[in-house]
Amino acid sequence: GALPAMKCCGLEPNVISYSSTISACVKGERWQVAIAVLLHMQACAMDPNAISYSSVTVACEQSMRWQLAFSTAEKMYCRKFEPDSISCNAAIGACKRPGQWQPAASTLADMHRRSLKLNAVGLGACISACEKGKRWERALQMLAFLFCCGLEVNVICFNAAMSACEAREQWQRAWQLLADMPGQGLEADASSFSAAVSSCKDGEQWQMSLLMFAAMRELRIAPTEKCYG
Repeated sequence: GALPAMKCCGLEPNVISYSSTISACVKGERWQVAIAVLLHMQACAMDPNAISYSSVTVACEQSMRWQLAFSTAEKMYCRKFEPDSISCNAAIGACKRPGQWQPAASTLADMHRRSLKLNAVGLGACISACEKGKRWERALQMLAFLFCCGLEVNVICFNAAMSACEAREQWQRAWQLLADMPGQGLEADASSFSAAVSSCKDGEQWQMSLLMFAAMRELRIAPTEKCYG
């Protein structure tokens, strides 16, 4: 790596070279190395800069290590660094798979308070965290919060909310979200229809499911395997 090569040449790595190494590891999706470099910096009594912390938070998102993502953000505050949009979106993204909707929601509110820009992935991840946490009510509240804040809501957000309703068989709410998409200037995709169809798991809405398949055929959207599940 670059750091050992510097030492072989009699050069001592500094904060900039360490931060560059961490960023390179994140871009190469080598999150383990990125985290190890940060820990090595701290062991050498070298203070990481904002870029170092932000990059490691992205590494935590890649590995879905949400606890480490938030502890890294806390260290930024302790060092008088304000977590930026990249690190906050990454922290939210790390919460997606484990379903940690509470820290995701808290971070979302903090970002809005500090006027930080939320990206589409971060917005969708926040709602998906509610889905994985089996909190469909929170997912819908989160979607409503985005509208109230005047934030741009995209297909990813709607699909995540519909998936949350699908998981709890809230088929009426899932279908209402699907019906609301055109009014927001959004076109439903295969994932949108899949979530709506899958929300009818109890079988009582089979006629509506058939109508949905017909609509997909008319729109030339290929049904996913999930639709037949």
